Amino acid sequence: MSRAIDLDFEPASKPPVVYHRGLTARFNVALFAFLALMGLGRFLLTASVAREAAFAGIALSALLDAARFLAVVLISAAFLREFWGRLVASLFPVRAINYDEAVAMLLMAALVFGT
Repeated sequence: MSRAIDLDFEPASKPPVVYHRGLTARFNVALFAFLALMGLGRFLLTASVAREAAFAGIALSALLDAARFLAVVLISAAFLREFWGRLVASLFPVRAINYDEAVAMLLMAALVFGT
């Protein structure tokens, strides 16, 4: 008894593994820019000082606020990453987070809860 060999036969295989790329710095920059523009818009629309101030003063104030906010986020992200890795990951079955994910968590919290 002879059996024919199917040359096109491929054994059933598992579906390809899709790797999660994670959060990137581009995402964090875009989120920070969105928050900065949202804060500037809120200031321009609601503050009575904005109606009387010169544009250069508003731009300088917005730049200083953005720099202050960025410094607080970057320092807080380092703290959050260490806190998460040392306490949360040891208490709950979650993985440790990297610095980009900590920055994204803080920016999302600022977006959700306000700055």
